[in-house]
Amino acid sequence: MEICWEKRTQFVEILLDTLSASSHPGVVNWPVRLLEPLMVDSPLSIVQAFVDGNGINVLLRAEYT
Repeated sequence: MEICWEKRTQFVEILLDTLSASSHPGVVNWPVRLLEPLMVDSPLSIVQAFVDGNGINVLLRAEYT
């Protein structure tokens, strides 16, 4: 099943929100794993959602929790 890019953009936002809200390793692990394939060869809208959601800082915070 193919998911439209608009839904993928929303999914990136939700995953970043989840990472921002939790520091539990069990919760942090899955959003990171789900973000990875979304970011590979993604259109500008996905990258922009990641940037707008402060994705780099969110991932760094998740790494050091």
